[in-house]
Amino acid sequence: MTTVFVADAHLLGRKDPNQASLVRFVDSLKNVETFVVLGDLFDYWVGYNRVVYKEYAPILESFSRLVERGTKFVYIEGNHDFLMGEYFTKTLGADVYEESAIIDTEGMHIFLAHGDTVKMTVGYERWRKFARGPYARLLTILLGSRGAWWLARRISKNSRAKSMAKYKAGSELDNRLREAARFKIDKTGVDAVVMGHSHSPGVHDVIARGLRAVYANPGAWVDNGRYMEYSYGEFRLKEFGDQPKEEEST
Repeated sequence: MTTVFVADAHLLGRKDPNQASLVRFVDSLKNVETFVVLGDLFDYWVGYNRVVYKEYAPILESFSRLVERGTKFVYIEGNHDFLMGEYFTKTLGADVYEESAIIDTEGMHIFLAHGDTVKMTVGYERWRKFARGPYARLLTILLGSRGAWWLARRISKNSRAKSMAKYKAGSELDNRLREAARFKIDKTGVDAVVMGHSHSPGVHDVIARGLRAVYANPGAWVDNGRYMEYSYGEFRLKEFGDQPKEEEST
């Protein structure tokens, strides 16, 4: 059976062609044991209760069909999507993790994380704590889904230039993720670490405890429909053929 990993789609809404392409991809999946989202699938999602953002209805319906076909759904929250809410945990039956998880597939123990908590700056650590705290949640409730959507789109737009600069310097970020993966493997003895966040696809051998392990990153879906599969003991980087190429990514 196959495990599929997707990260960093940064879906912008119903009119985003990346969402339509991701729907086609998810609907095309057959005989997939586990579907793993490694964070930042949405450019914005802060959930509460059973609120669903209508802008994301197409992909949510596609996820529902995927689960109905018997695929296990694992969601690791990112820095753009968190507090996923009861729609994911109860309606979709997804296993949602705030920061990290370990899954077992074909006897391979795989540590999963988005990657944004690796060597955080003080400023980002404070922002992350606030955004997931009670005051931010209260603000989201008071604004309602429409108001929260409006505010988040403007915050996202203002931060886009910084994000693009960070991903252009992705090799430095990816090096930090590789080192964090080596540390996690040495500390926990897992067979592989899979993260997103850097938008840098790759499958790398890691030597820890005198044994060979793997650090893998599927890259960003927003960049030409990149994703990754694991089956028969091998990680394989892939691209979904009909993914539109965007001039501006997050």
